[in-house]
Amino acid sequence: MKNQKTEGIYEKWIYLGLLILVVVVPLAFTPYLTLDVYDIAKLVALRVITLALTILWVLNILNSKDKKISYSFADFALIAFLILAAISTVLSINRLISVYGEYQRYEGLLTFLNYAMVYFLALQSFTSFERIKNLSRMLVLTSTLVSAYGLLQYLGLDPLSWPGQQFEMWRSFSTFGNPDLLAGLLVLALPAALSNFLSAKDLKENTLFGIGLVLISSCLLTTYTRGAWIAAAVGVIFFIVLAGKSLLAQPKKLLLVGIAFALIFAGLSIHSASSGGSINILERIKSAGDLTEGSAGSRLEIWKAAASAIKERPLFGFGPDTFQLVEEKRATLRYAQLTHGQSVENNAHNYFLQLATVLGLPAAIAFFAFAIGVIILSVKAHRRNEDKRIIYMGLSAASAGYLVYLLTGLSVVGTTSLFWITLGALVSGVPFLKRIKLKPARITQARLVSALALALILVATYLSLSMLAADYYFNRGLNLKDAGQPNLAIASFDTATRLYRNGLYYDWYGRYLQDLGLAQGNAAFLLQSKDIAEAATVFEPNESDHWVYLANAYAAMSKRPGDAEYNAAIDALKSTLAVRPNSALAHLLLADAYRAEGRYSEALRLLEYCIKVDPSSKDAHLLAGKVYQKLGNKSLALKYFKQYEVLNPDDNNVKQTIKSLESK
Repeated sequence: MKNQKTEGIYEKWIYLGLLILVVVVPLAFTPYLTLDVYDIAKLVALRVITLALTILWVLNILNSKDKKISYSFADFALIAFLILAAISTVLSINRLISVYGEYQRYEGLLTFLNYAMVYFLALQSFTSFERIKNLSRMLVLTSTLVSAYGLLQYLGLDPLSWPGQQFEMWRSFSTFGNPDLLAGLLVLALPAALSNFLSAKDLKENTLFGIGLVLISSCLLTTYTRGAWIAAAVGVIFFIVLAGKSLLAQPKKLLLVGIAFALIFAGLSIHSASSGGSINILERIKSAGDLTEGSAGSRLEIWKAAASAIKERPLFGFGPDTFQLVEEKRATLRYAQLTHGQSVENNAHNYFLQLATVLGLPAAIAFFAFAIGVIILSVKAHRRNEDKRIIYMGLSAASAGYLVYLLTGLSVVGTTSLFWITLGALVSGVPFLKRIKLKPARITQARLVSALALALILVATYLSLSMLAADYYFNRGLNLKDAGQPNLAIASFDTATRLYRNGLYYDWYGRYLQDLGLAQGNAAFLLQSKDIAEAATVFEPNESDHWVYLANAYAAMSKRPGDAEYNAAIDALKSTLAVRPNSALAHLLLADAYRAEGRYSEALRLLEYCIKVDPSSKDAHLLAGKVYQKLGNKSLALKYFKQYEVLNPDDNNVKQTIKSLESK
């Protein structure tokens, strides 16, 4: 009796811990403390809670004499996915990144194992309808809080300041830092919110979940994420189809939901149309049909690059979370034109293509077979259960909607971890679930496996805490740099790079030392900057930014064109173009270097490419004008100087140059 009571306590705490995870992970962020404000906090929260839950599971196994472990047929696809991910990591083009995950993404092997662990624990824990209902409710309540903050941002009432955002400030991003990432959580939550509102029994529940449904729907619209809108519509339609007759018992509520959504849509459309900072929601919807320009056009080009990479390594891919390193070389010219040659993607914006690129086609197929299999099992098990049907179908539709979202969106730990828990809960309640009874011999094996899982999660948690500490120190270094305290800033940067090898840290730290060296005339700083840039190219030889920073480091040490450092800078720029053929910046810098050496025809060839990729490039037009001026070609020099003047009308030096050329 004592053992059974102890086991019950462990299982109860595991279940409660999973609910805590659903609340804490989406809400976790670290404003002003770390450089990565959002994702690294969510990663640490996921790791720490998973570690605590795994310890409870191991204690449960250690105290068990007659334990049963549940599994489903879909789990065989999951096991295949994990094995393929492990093989891909071993064969990766950068094993360290494939283990940790790329900075600000963190979907390396350790995260895939973490997802699998929370899925397994959910599969064992959500053994009753009441528990599954509570999971659905916690998902909705957490998303309601996240949505409330997102709507404050949309209305310009955010109590926090967020300088330097990479998206329009009138779009909601809440605790996720990016509207597209926030939209993923809301797609997952919307069918669950609808199901909880329709199944609410009293005034308190109706009010609570009614407010949640309104806020989640509103915030989803204010993310302005078109792919998420489509995914949410699919999820809601899927829910309506699955719930069937159960919905007919709530005609007044259905009518109220329809009216509420119509009012929300109309109100936000009018507000966005009359606001000077945002575009009309109707215009945003209309633009979804344009598949050649904007974000839709760039994603088509990203998918072309992904398809090329998959064709090259179809079985095991290039390694978890290496998409940016893969896309650097394979980005199309059209993508470069759409982005003015200034950026590359670290994500395919299509999870099937993402997984197929980094893990291989078999792993991508295994993952989607697993997720779809769980949804099918849940629907098959509960479609005739009228009393519980709405809640189960709400979570099933939420999972289906999130899968659709992943076909145009991004997977991040803040939402995908909840998706895996939801899958575990869904399959946990099916009546044809398989259960293995652990007899004495099997209990020993289970204890060994559990101990191994605990060791892996322990290592993963330690590494995530080290990464969090590193990001704190790096952010502190940036603040000290801005405060004019270079010695303290350097000490913080050194600590950060020692705790966490990160390409971005190398680049920014090296550039700071270069700036210091140039400002102070300190050759030691310039040499140290060069050493850091070289270390970055060794760490990530397929990352073009490192080669650009190395070229700048050598150029800063150079005394004149043609010396050893100058030639080394040119070699680094050539390496940049070998890694990223469509880098506009590398073309421009190399053209400038050739101009200084008098290699004018080569410089013009590179500048022609720059202007082809980015017709608005001021520097390329100015440099082309200077080259033609050197060649004595007055007409072409004037042409490019005048085009530069249109782009930069305040440059008085160029105005004088134009007057001088015209007077000759």
